[in-house]
Amino acid sequence: MPRGRSVLALLFRATSSAVRRHHHPCASPVALHPPLLKSGRASLPHIATALAVAYAGTGHLPHARRVFDETPRKDLVLCNAMVACYAAHGLALHAWSLFASMRRSCPDLAGDGFTFSALLRPPRQVGNADDAEFLLRLGALAHGLVLRLGHLADVVVATALLDMYAKYGRVTEARRVFNAMVVRNVVSWNAIIVCYGWHAESKGAVDLFRQMLRDGCCCPDERTLVSVLSSCANMAAANEATQVHSYAQKRGLQGILQVANALIMAYDGLRYFLMMKRGYLIDPSPEHLACLVDLLGRAGRIEDDYNVVVKLSSESNTDIVGAFLGACKVRGNIELAKWAADKLLCLEPSEAVNYLLMSNAFAAAGAWNELAKVLTEMTDVGVNRSVEYLAALLCVPARADSYRKNPKRKDCSDLLRVLARQAHHLLGIINGVARGQLQVGFYSDSCPDAEDTVTAASAPSILPALLRLQFHDCFVRGCDASVLIRSASNDAEVDNAKNQGLRGQDVVDAAKAQLEDQCPGVVSCADIIALAARDAVAMTGGPSFDVPTGRRDGLASNLRDADVLPDAADSISVLRSRFAAAGLNDRDLVLLTAAHTVGTTACFFVKDRLYGFPLPGGNGKTGSDPSIPAAFLAELKARCPPGDFNTRLPPDRGSGTAFDDSILRNIRSGLAVIASDAVLAGSNATRALVDAYLGPAAGSFRGDFAAAMVRMGSIGAITGDDDAGEVRDVCSAFNSN
Repeated sequence: MPRGRSVLALLFRATSSAVRRHHHPCASPVALHPPLLKSGRASLPHIATALAVAYAGTGHLPHARRVFDETPRKDLVLCNAMVACYAAHGLALHAWSLFASMRRSCPDLAGDGFTFSALLRPPRQVGNADDAEFLLRLGALAHGLVLRLGHLADVVVATALLDMYAKYGRVTEARRVFNAMVVRNVVSWNAIIVCYGWHAESKGAVDLFRQMLRDGCCCPDERTLVSVLSSCANMAAANEATQVHSYAQKRGLQGILQVANALIMAYDGLRYFLMMKRGYLIDPSPEHLACLVDLLGRAGRIEDDYNVVVKLSSESNTDIVGAFLGACKVRGNIELAKWAADKLLCLEPSEAVNYLLMSNAFAAAGAWNELAKVLTEMTDVGVNRSVEYLAALLCVPARADSYRKNPKRKDCSDLLRVLARQAHHLLGIINGVARGQLQVGFYSDSCPDAEDTVTAASAPSILPALLRLQFHDCFVRGCDASVLIRSASNDAEVDNAKNQGLRGQDVVDAAKAQLEDQCPGVVSCADIIALAARDAVAMTGGPSFDVPTGRRDGLASNLRDADVLPDAADSISVLRSRFAAAGLNDRDLVLLTAAHTVGTTACFFVKDRLYGFPLPGGNGKTGSDPSIPAAFLAELKARCPPGDFNTRLPPDRGSGTAFDDSILRNIRSGLAVIASDAVLAGSNATRALVDAYLGPAAGSFRGDFAAAMVRMGSIGAITGDDDAGEVRDVCSAFNSN
């Protein structure tokens, strides 16, 4: 490689870290990218790799992806760098989407050990159980590829696979991977020991530690000892703890904070704690004290616990006092609970979690007067009592007679009514799906790889279009794939002007062709659309969710039927009536509109708002929508000049590449691009929902969006052996028979 290129690649590695440390604009890849474009070097794979890593390192993932997409000759190093960037930022589904695209476009780039170790890294936070299950399925798919490509011999890949199964609670699968490993190091031993410890397999963790010592292939480190000692504590196995302690002394590890804490938990805690300073010259830290308080509390030694808090901790650490309050709750000591509660209020008067600790302690003991004081104090200092807070408060053991005496039972009853309404809403979805005979995992026996095949066929560049495709299918004749039919006489649904620019049919066709090879005549095109839309949401950073399947394809597709589709120029009253006709409500309208947070729209759908909007007065004059702020109007006109119908722009100003609530913020601020999005701010009902999802209901936005997608996907579904439907051989044409 010529010297200049090497220096340039090294420079980009340095700039990303320099920008992170010093925020120096001149060192930013944003500043260095244009000269490279001008010189033509930006398209060289090694320079593109350095650029992508530099952009990702400074938090500009969309820029990094643009560099990747614009590089004509991609090599494995560049692909691996981009996959690793997504994985490092917790965007596991983006990483998988890129990997699937990589394998589809270039079979030679099958992936190496680096690819799979990045793909198998679980995100630090998983949204919900559905997200976790989806990622686990992808991990199992990777496991098969690792075996097929011979990467299990790579200790890094095998450990990543083991750790992935451990994180998702699959102890048996993790142990199977560990047993199959050709080479093991301390990281792989730690991963399997931690796996057993996490999932209450304490004896297995201790046995593995003994096996590790017997094999003698590598030495346990502090993480090994912490995991094993925690298991000893759970087993109350003092002899085993003594053996581990001896090993820690021999290796000089007993002074490490985490190891010392684990020893406290494993031994008779107070005895070991008091000998720490005399015997081991370790000054107890607040973490040691909190650990001891928790241990004594679980042992029922509340008086000893109180002495530790008062005499040793100076009563000024919220973790220590909080641990003591938790012990009082378990043991029902209301007097000491009051003392601890007063301490917490003095230390952190506006920390919501402290109020939850206090509320739970008093509710568990039936101390309703004390609970009432806590709730009043929360109101006085302005701490928000969210639904999540109250729900957590309700989750305490209480007798019926005790509840009747609760002076705050009205708050609890109001909350229960809210939760009951939500449960009724959910049951409505379930019953609707059941009546349609749709079910999750419909193809688990008849075509087990159906859902994975659809996932693999979805390309990142087409993801938003797949969402629009399902919407345009379901709102006409129901979710029956009638929008996919092509007609030589141009009189099918897809030929309606409202379907202009509709894309994604090729993805459905490709998935259908593969499925016909695997399971002929089994998987419907309507189900492929629903599954592809689900994956589009997940792969753009939205929620993962299960899609009930079992739809059949429709037998008709008419141009004029598509007139019922919502239009970009519809008023709020027309939109609400169109959604109501499809069995959907105002909440569904707001949630499904939020899908515009990803993708682009053509100027064709914006032109009337910019140049042909009926002006007040009723004299036929047209111009620009007066509700558009002046600066935003100028911005839109610059993007879509008169006569330009084809230029594309994101409906979600400032976003458009990732699933988030940005579109709702733009609607509320008057910065919606499409008129039908903007009108949501003009109705009290829909405006209130927009405000709720940007405020108190923000935590339920993703789950509610997923539920709305399931409801939409159930509209008019043809199921069972109905003569009204079929499973098409080719999605674009009805079966000949």
